[in-house]
Amino acid sequence: MELTWCSKWSTFTGCVLIWTCLLKIAQSCTCLPKHPQQHYCESDYAIRATVIDSHVVWPSADHIVRNGAVSLSSDVIHSAERAYKVIVSQVYKGDDIHRNQVMYLYTPYQEILCGIGHLDKGMQFLFMGSFDKMLGKHSFNLCNYHHKWSEVTPKQVEGLRHAYKNNCHVKIVTCGIDASCSDEQVELISVPLETTTWHSKDTEQHSVCQWDPWKGTCQLLEAICKKHHHTGHVYWDLSPDYELCQASLYPGVIDS
Repeated sequence: MELTWCSKWSTFTGCVLIWTCLLKIAQSCTCLPKHPQQHYCESDYAIRATVIDSHVVWPSADHIVRNGAVSLSSDVIHSAERAYKVIVSQVYKGDDIHRNQVMYLYTPYQEILCGIGHLDKGMQFLFMGSFDKMLGKHSFNLCNYHHKWSEVTPKQVEGLRHAYKNNCHVKIVTCGIDASCSDEQVELISVPLETTTWHSKDTEQHSVCQWDPWKGTCQLLEAICKKHHHTGHVYWDLSPDYELCQASLYPGVIDS
């Protein structure tokens, strides 16, 4: 069943709350929130794929048999991995991956080590992660970007197809955690071709895009950080659905 606008945005708001819990509870797995554009630019691959199956990969050399039973040490459990067998529908990044390829994505077995414990078979996801050239292994974990494809917005698809790649040289600063966000970066303006953008009034702030994970859910879903071709200023390129997202998540709040 297709998600409504409100439920899509509420899902991502929940992700921000999950990040908060992870920072407080799972001390062995600390993941600071990042904008999907940051994830894309820092990842070795980005694909849309359907989960076919999964299994646990144990370090066979470390299996210990005692009294006819297999005993696994904590070191073995910590080095174990879960392998997700997927079929690729679309490749957005990764020269070694192609469409319709059946491949494995590896994640730590234990969730306290940022492992992804359960992904439904038959479900399509957007995966981003790292590639180990020595081992020829594609990996991902809780700190990498992975979401159900049904929750990916058209603006994010635009980013995946070309806009993220074309703007990886642009810097996004995650604020509101270690450092406060600038109050200057709050103005919505219109530029040629009726593209709505969000950038700072302060010239010095034009070199970066600020993203506050506590208040920037709609930026996460409906914005791409770009550099203006003529002025060189960095700004948030917002989708037409940005204001609808704001009204849905923050009713009564008007940007000013």
